[in-house]
Amino acid sequence: MNADHPEYSDDEHSDSEEPLPSDADEVAPNGEPEVASDDEPLELSPESFDLEDQNLDEDIFAPPKRPKAMPGPGLPEALAWTIGVFVVQMMAGMALMIFIILRELATGGPRGLNPAAMQNMVKDNTLLLTGGGLTLFTMATIVATVLRLGIRDSGRRLGSQLSIEHGLLIFCAAIPVSLVIGQFHSVVDSVWNLIVEQAPALELFDGLKQTEFIVPLAEQSTLPMLVLIIAVYPALSEELIFRGVIGRGLLARWGIVPGIMITSFLFALMHLHPALVVALFPLAILIHLLYLATRSFLAPVMLHFMNNAFASLMIKEPNLINVEGFGDESPIPLALLATAVVCVVFVGLRIKATRVVWQLEDGSTWSPGYCSAERPTDDVNASRQRLVSSPMTLVLALIGIASFWGYLLVLALN
Repeated sequence: MNADHPEYSDDEHSDSEEPLPSDADEVAPNGEPEVASDDEPLELSPESFDLEDQNLDEDIFAPPKRPKAMPGPGLPEALAWTIGVFVVQMMAGMALMIFIILRELATGGPRGLNPAAMQNMVKDNTLLLTGGGLTLFTMATIVATVLRLGIRDSGRRLGSQLSIEHGLLIFCAAIPVSLVIGQFHSVVDSVWNLIVEQAPALELFDGLKQTEFIVPLAEQSTLPMLVLIIAVYPALSEELIFRGVIGRGLLARWGIVPGIMITSFLFALMHLHPALVVALFPLAILIHLLYLATRSFLAPVMLHFMNNAFASLMIKEPNLINVEGFGDESPIPLALLATAVVCVVFVGLRIKATRVVWQLEDGSTWSPGYCSAERPTDDVNASRQRLVSSPMTLVLALIGIASFWGYLLVLALN
């Protein structure tokens, strides 16, 4: 191992064993120079410089600049995607509502089209409207994502490999994350209620609370159906849109900090209610950092799914865990919240310390020329590696996990 480069632990090698292209490959068969695609790094070699034609005042030995053609979407297209989320969901809901009205008329039991009848009709068909709408929306999202990223390149650009250790860490820390975000939401919601008392006109936003449809949805659904609607569909569709498409372009064009901030804000904004928007913003940042550290689309989907699945379980079975704050709106014990925070921090440090990189044959790290979680193209001979970290980060992660789950078990048994 070259001492000039960080140590790596073996993970997986890319499927391709093709050698790196030689200088002779720089000219296409038709005699015209090849142009790098949007998603390939700009490569400059010493042979590409003619010193006699260069202005010696220029720093010709400076590092290569980023590719001229950066992947999208940019900010305007990202806003269009966000608006499209609302439009597609609205269109799906309207189509299903028309179907419900026609079905009522066909069965000979019309309730009329007055507001009260329409409200009862919506409440009685919450499962069809919500479940059917999210099914259509998720299908549309998958198609749109594949078309935007490329039919052949979608998997490569999203990244699909997740190490066993990272998967186990996410699994153990998902519920602590959910509890911390849930308590933060409770605080933000209390502040929001105080604001509404001073400005009653803002009470209109309370009609956007998710409880308005989740309660009747839970009454009409079995637990597996509720998990499918609340956890599976949102985890897949929202991660595809915001981490897979929007985040990819914004991070490439704006950089890691502005890119994550803008993407996370758009993700939170999609949930409409001001208190929920504020509460979900830090969760969105955490999910995006997890995506970049693992370079696997499965990681954000897994955390998102487990967060929503836990909420579904508590809605359907509020007495399953006999601990204060589980299944109701009361705050959880402060000591349990502290162990949850410790668990999330220590697990996060471990994942950061063992983050994934793609290592070239010479020991250097591959990059497409911009911040991205994608893997190299098949013609690049690179292997997937996780940075080797001090065992202390693993010990701290295990201490955090054991402290939370151990204390939760003690509370549940008492």
